[in-house]
Amino acid sequence: MNTMFDIPIFKYKIENWTEVKATLIKQFKNSLSETVSNQHDGGQIHTDFFKCIKEPSIPEYIIKSLHCMDPYIVKFLGEVSDYYSKPSDQIGVSSAWFQKQEEHMLHGIHNHGAVGFSSICYVKFDKDVHLPTTFISPFNDFLFGNTDYYQPEVEEGDVIFFPSMVQHYSPTNSSNSERIIFSYNLK
Repeated sequence: MNTMFDIPIFKYKIENWTEVKATLIKQFKNSLSETVSNQHDGGQIHTDFFKCIKEPSIPEYIIKSLHCMDPYIVKFLGEVSDYYSKPSDQIGVSSAWFQKQEEHMLHGIHNHGAVGFSSICYVKFDKDVHLPTTFISPFNDFLFGNTDYYQPEVEEGDVIFFPSMVQHYSPTNSSNSERIIFSYNLK
């Protein structure tokens, strides 16, 4: 049997996580984070995404955060060459941001457009009380027509890379423990 379509996801465990986490938390505290509500799904998150894309240059705290991701971006680009049509030296970070969910907050269904790949680093994530990002298959189940979902097995200190056009969401945080991620797009 062969498959007609394949959707890749890559996962890496960040080395020296204690130091990297301290750096990312410090940079998050320096962020331009604001509370953002989505009228379509009632979701609400704290994020600096909209302020970052309006900045004339990449904020310093984002640059410092991306430096923590450099080894994993390089590793990912070395493994993803089969899926990218342009050379890895022409691929770069096009946007980056932090996101925090407190109790009862969620980030509804969305995608990052057809920009290439996106990445999520799980900065503050308790796998006992938080749910990972949920991905929605762009193809319905071929036997019954149902929508398929995928939740990667992740823990704090993991970073994942996935095609940016895949719909996904962050389920409601049902705990009183905040969940923080650092995300970026590569194109």
